Amino acid sequence: MTAIGATDLLLGREEPSGRLGEVAAWLLLLALSLFALVPGLLLGPIQDAGIFGTLGEQLVRGELPYRDAWDHKPPGAYLVAAAAALLPGPTWPAFWMASVVWLAATGVVLRRIVGLALAGIAVASMGFYPASVGGGLTETFAALPAAVAFLLACRSRWVAAGLAAGLALSFSLQAAPLLIALVVLAGARPRALAGGLLGVSVVIGSVVGVLALAGILPHAVDAVVTYNRFYLESDRTGDLRIAHYFAVVLLPLGAALPFVAGRRWDRAGAAAGAWIVASAILIALQGRLWAHYVIPLAIPLAVLARGALARPRAAVAVGLATVAMAGVSFLVAAQQAPVHGGRIGAQVGAWVQARTDPTDTILVWGVDAGIYLAAERAPTGRYPYDLPLVTHGYATTSMIATWVEGLDAAPPRVIVDAEAASGYWGEDADFLRPPPPGAAGGRDLDLLDPFRDWVRANYELVTEIEGRKIYEFVAE
Repeated sequence: MTAIGATDLLLGREEPSGRLGEVAAWLLLLALSLFALVPGLLLGPIQDAGIFGTLGEQLVRGELPYRDAWDHKPPGAYLVAAAAALLPGPTWPAFWMASVVWLAATGVVLRRIVGLALAGIAVASMGFYPASVGGGLTETFAALPAAVAFLLACRSRWVAAGLAAGLALSFSLQAAPLLIALVVLAGARPRALAGGLLGVSVVIGSVVGVLALAGILPHAVDAVVTYNRFYLESDRTGDLRIAHYFAVVLLPLGAALPFVAGRRWDRAGAAAGAWIVASAILIALQGRLWAHYVIPLAIPLAVLARGALARPRAAVAVGLATVAMAGVSFLVAAQQAPVHGGRIGAQVGAWVQARTDPTDTILVWGVDAGIYLAAERAPTGRYPYDLPLVTHGYATTSMIATWVEGLDAAPPRVIVDAEAASGYWGEDADFLRPPPPGAAGGRDLDLLDPFRDWVRANYELVTEIEGRKIYEFVAE
């Protein structure tokens, strides 16, 4: 392999070549991915990652998604988490490592489109804390097939591109704007459009068919379609505080764009622009501004920034922006560390593990599903977190009654009230409450009196850890 100067590599003038060069590029992207996601290993899983890991363990135990293990996302991430749960040892480190490898592989694919330097910056943008919060999110997994779809479409392999796009959608619906990019790439070629549509239809049809054969399609439609409709109709103002994360995460790639302004866009550039515009429209329609939505956007932004690093001023600007992003990302992670759900979940999980048997089930009231992973105990009932039970329009008194009947038939050994740590409720008013008004996107419906009455009759408060109140079952 010919020696390459660091300056040439930074400016995008040269890349490693040959088999050894390919290995070097892989290792570089893997190192970047690991560095960006390391807070997840140090602090534990954030809210969504804990939920997906818990569902993965439930699948390994033979439970079915949506029916036995409720969540409102497409099923792809559950399968990755289930594969992680099959490995020896705790689930979260394996699931986290899957995120690292997946993100690095996304960079490998992007390198074929934009070169190693921009692919590395895109990996950092997708992986740093404000967006990925340590890994395990659906958009992290959707990014790889989305990048594959874009690459294959650029090479006119339309059926394969459609298959990859369908796979991206099976991980995250935030990948939907990719379809607009594929349409732009196809142009006015009916065969290309038909091939892409065929590929997407094969994957989506297969997912729907498997769910139908398993007898859980109605449950999946209820969770992914019905619930999400009510979720999007709920209060949206609480999400606006996260808007500044977008600017932080997109800063390095955005810094390159002024240096390519005025350049005549080729079809790939036009498709990337359409992807970004479609994403902005989708976010506006959802009224949600969660930072992880930005993860797939690093792909089209990197495409638009192609060639910029060949200009020294652009390279310097992008380099400084990347350093700034890294600094802000780790500063945010450090600020979150004292109250990070994963860290506290590990403490609560250790206590629960010491006080219960491996066959016992527990119930975590709130969204700290990582406690299930830390405790290595199965959830009681089909809801590993409380949001479906407190969403306006979705939760009903009969739904709560049915859920409590199930708890009464097979009571959890321990109940952890994680919502008590919110600090919103008064000391005497924080007993198994919904999320506080204005939090959790307005999912704060309170139909929970039957649940509270049942807990009062069967449980006693035994301890409190970092604000999480723990109740144990009182045998009659």
